[in-house]
Amino acid sequence: MDKQKVERISIRINGKERVFLSDEELNQEISAAKEVDAGLAEADIDHFETFVIGELVGHEPERERDNVIDFEERRNGKKNYSSKSFNRNNTLLLNKKKKRPLLTSGGGRKPDPILKKFIAVLISAIIIGVGFGYVVLSLFTDLSEGQGGGESHITVDNGQTVEENNEATGEVPSEVILGPIGANTGTTANGIAPLSVQIIQGGAFESVEAANQIANGLKENGKAAVVKPGSKPVLMFIGLGTDRNEAGIISQLYLNAGQDVYMKPFGLSEIKAGKVSNEKEAAFVSAGISLYQSLLGLSTETFDQKKINQATWKDIESKFTQWNQSKPQELPASLEQFANSISKTYQYLASYQIKADEQQLWNSQQALLDGLLSYKKWHDEKVAQ
Repeated sequence: MDKQKVERISIRINGKERVFLSDEELNQEISAAKEVDAGLAEADIDHFETFVIGELVGHEPERERDNVIDFEERRNGKKNYSSKSFNRNNTLLLNKKKKRPLLTSGGGRKPDPILKKFIAVLISAIIIGVGFGYVVLSLFTDLSEGQGGGESHITVDNGQTVEENNEATGEVPSEVILGPIGANTGTTANGIAPLSVQIIQGGAFESVEAANQIANGLKENGKAAVVKPGSKPVLMFIGLGTDRNEAGIISQLYLNAGQDVYMKPFGLSEIKAGKVSNEKEAAFVSAGISLYQSLLGLSTETFDQKKINQATWKDIESKFTQWNQSKPQELPASLEQFANSISKTYQYLASYQIKADEQQLWNSQQALLDGLLSYKKWHDEKVAQ
C-alpha cells in the first residue's frame, strides 16, 4: 500500500527554496534526537545540542531565519516547542538548576565574618563597662568585698542618716543625727546629749576578715582605721571630723595617697534621763563627750595649720584636768575604753606640741576612732534598757 503523500509547504525568497517538515515528522525527529542525547557523554552534549538538535528543528543563523516565514505555523496557530527555549545561536537550552544561596539555620544569608567580629567586640565592651560600673558602685553602696581601684575620689553624703533603726520592733533608733554636725554637747535635763560627727568611710566588705586585712594595712602605713562591728556589710572608718570641712581635710590626705573615701554624718542619739542611774557616771560621760569633740576639732585643724592653736590648747588643758579628776572609781568596760581613748588623744596632741610630727596627729585620729566605737557600744546598751 502506498504511503500517504505528505504535503509540505515551501517558499522561495531571494531565489532560495526552503522545505519545512510537517508536525508529525518533526516530532519523530526530536524523539530520535533525545534517544541519541541519552547515549552521549556529558562532554558531547553541548556539541550535540548545537549541531544536531539545531538542524532537526530547522533553525538557521539569525540572518537567514529572518528571511523565512512559516505559513504552516501561522495557519495552525501553534507555537513550536513551547517547552524548549533557544539562544541566539539557535541552540536548545537545557533547564539547569541554579545554585541556591548558602543559608544559615535561621533561614537568612550566612553572616559576614567581619560583622560577626564587630558584634562580638561590641558585646564585650558592654560587659566590661557594666562590670566596671558595678565595682565602683558597690564600693560605696556597701556591696564590695574589697576596695575599688582606679582613680581615687571622694563621695559626700549631704543628708542626715540613721545608721541603725529597728522599725520592726518600734524601738527608738540608737544612732541618729539630732542636730547640726559639731553642735555643743552636755547633759540635757539629767540626760546625756547626742554625739554627732562627720565620718570618713574607706570601704565596705562582705567579711570581717577582709575588712581587718585592709584596716591593718592602713595602720601599718601610719594611717588610722577601725572596723565597725555588727555592720552588714562590714564598714571600715578611716578618719573623722566635727563637721564636713574638718573631715574634708583628712579626706584630702587620703586622696593624695590614692585612697577612695566616702564622707557621711554619723550620730548617736540622746540618752534620756533615768537611763543612767549613777549621776556621777552620767556627769563624767557628758563632760567626756564635750572634751572629745574639742580634741577632735583640734586634731583636724592641726593637720591643716601644721601647728596647734595655743588658745584652744589652753582651754582643752583646763577641761581635761577637770574631767580626769571627776572620773568614777568603777566604769563599765566600754566606757573605760572611751575614757582611755580621750586620754590618748590628749597625749598625742601634747606630744605634737613639743615636736611637730604628723604621725602624732594620725595617732590622735586612731584614738578618736577607737573612742567613738567604744562609746557607741556603751550608748547602745543604755538605749536598749
